[in-house]
Amino acid sequence: MSETFEKSTENNLLSNENTALEATEDAADTVPKPVTAKAPTVRRVWDGNFNVWWLLSSLVLILFVFYRGFPFLADRWRANNVGPAFAIHMLTMWILVLGCTWNIFHSPSHGKVYRTTHIYVGRVAYVFGLVSVITGFYAAWVERYNAANSGFRIGISIGGGMQILSQIVGYYAVKKTPKNIRLHLVWMHGLFFGGCLIPAMLRLPSMFGATETPTWWFFVAPVISLVMMVLSIWAHLRPAGQTKWI
Repeated sequence: MSETFEKSTENNLLSNENTALEATEDAADTVPKPVTAKAPTVRRVWDGNFNVWWLLSSLVLILFVFYRGFPFLADRWRANNVGPAFAIHMLTMWILVLGCTWNIFHSPSHGKVYRTTHIYVGRVAYVFGLVSVITGFYAAWVERYNAANSGFRIGISIGGGMQILSQIVGYYAVKKTPKNIRLHLVWMHGLFFGGCLIPAMLRLPSMFGATETPTWWFFVAPVISLVMMVLSIWAHLRPAGQTKWI
């Protein structure tokens, strides 16, 4: 009788140990396992804020700088027909164009590298942009004044005014508290399409071989540039998942 009681007690103890062990194992399974953090994926350089309006504008600007700009300045330099204001305007304008083209394509949200690059490229472009617009106004209305070319002066002044306004409002948008990133984005498009693209569009006929630019083009070119600006902003601000390239 005593032996049977001892065996029964031993079996009960083993059963309780097994039950406790299983409960411990179950509890261990429910403890969340540590998640190993993955290294952030670096965004590829071509994976930017692409849309067709940015692309078309960039192509026109590249054509303007490298096909029209460099040879034009070199010819005037050899002919001793370039004033200091015009030369400074051309050189600083090229830096502004390249900086704006990059910063529209890659914004700070694309990662740490792009954020740092965006900030420093923007600062350089801002300084050279102010120098460019001041010397550009002086060259158009004083140094290289031509009474017969009033259409070009008016068109280029529209672009210059758009550039100054865009730089002031865009700077204010990121320096105020809290920052207004959307306002900054909109006015940086104004700088790119207004301050950079309008002057290039004014020269578009001559870049394609026209010996004389019709007067009406000096008024149509700014309108086309500003329409492209609105379309680019619209594409840029579309929610994720929607078509953003057009």
